[in-house]
Amino acid sequence: MAYSGPPDWQQQPLPPPYGDPVYPQPQYGPGQFAYPAPPVPTAYGYPSPESLAPSVSVVWTGWVLAAAALGVAIGSFQTWARVVSTFGGPGTTIDLAGTSGERDGKITVVIGAVMFAMGLLIILRQGRVWVSVAGLVLSAVATVVSLADISDVSTTSRTVSSIGAGHIDVGSGLYVVLATGLVGLGASITALCVRRVTRI
Repeated sequence: MAYSGPPDWQQQPLPPPYGDPVYPQPQYGPGQFAYPAPPVPTAYGYPSPESLAPSVSVVWTGWVLAAAALGVAIGSFQTWARVVSTFGGPGTTIDLAGTSGERDGKITVVIGAVMFAMGLLIILRQGRVWVSVAGLVLSAVATVVSLADISDVSTTSRTVSSIGAGHIDVGSGLYVVLATGLVGLGASITALCVRRVTRI
């Protein structure tokens, strides 16, 4: 009988061939990549300074806002109401400033000072978004206060005139605060919308 080799239980598996093992490669579909794409470097391999620099308001809006703030503050010290009394004799004129008594001129003076600080920040190229928003809010408050006082003076004048005691005229200071408040409002809106990237 011919020899047929060792039995099956004595047969050992052959060793793997020499060389690097071959592993199955994963298949990627369209638009899929094995690794995320690296960021695109600049000429020197770093992000550009413009992409890291914050944006600020244009400088000229700061000058306009600062000028409007001075107008609000100056108008607060001027005449807000002129009282002309005809009761019991010849007419007597009394000028009332915005900061006299309990009038709102004290509020607008503070508003004008803070508005000026916001304008100065923009001039110094530090006009971040919050600076423009603060200028916008302050200018709006100054405008609303002046409109409210103009309405109050007009209403009081009609009451005084109805009893024949004279009349009250709106003073020039209120119109100055109103006009410069509107200018500050426009400058703040422009400062918020028109912005430039700072240089690093």
